[in-house]
Amino acid sequence: MEPRNYSHNFDPFFESIQDQKSAILSLQKKNILTISEEELPKIIQVLWKILENIKASISAVKLVANSKTLHHILPEIMPPIDRQYTLQFFRNSKEIKYEQKIFREIYPLFHYIGLKNKVVIQSLLGTGFHTSETKIIDNALVGYILTGKKKFVESENCGIDQSLSYRKKIT
Repeated sequence: MEPRNYSHNFDPFFESIQDQKSAILSLQKKNILTISEEELPKIIQVLWKILENIKASISAVKLVANSKTLHHILPEIMPPIDRQYTLQFFRNSKEIKYEQKIFREIYPLFHYIGLKNKVVIQSLLGTGFHTSETKIIDNALVGYILTGKKKFVESENCGIDQSLSYRKKIT
């Protein structure tokens, strides 16, 4: 069976990152907690352009591998996205069809949760596995799924339940 990544040949990966250098640098000082609603569509557009062009994997599905790769490059603005927790949380499904549509649907929800929990997120930053604002949001989603969606949400202001209502407004 052929490896599912480019570990045997680093060149396509490296070149794809280099090709996106200008777009990456344009987002370098951005933070998911400080993006305005007016900026959000442009940020999503630039992030998607980068995501669709990174060659982190030979898989036809790029969203998971490329979001995790970009998270390491731009941790303050790009959350890691996976099937097990992220997609299960936001879409109640692990299936990935229409990757761009999925990304454009869930990124504003990450942003919304971040804004609703800005103070808490900032207080957790740098402790344990809380390495960036987007990772803290990701950790919250994982906790929410792992605890059966009950214990993790202690306050109605946490933004997680509300993000599902917010999604209806923006899609």
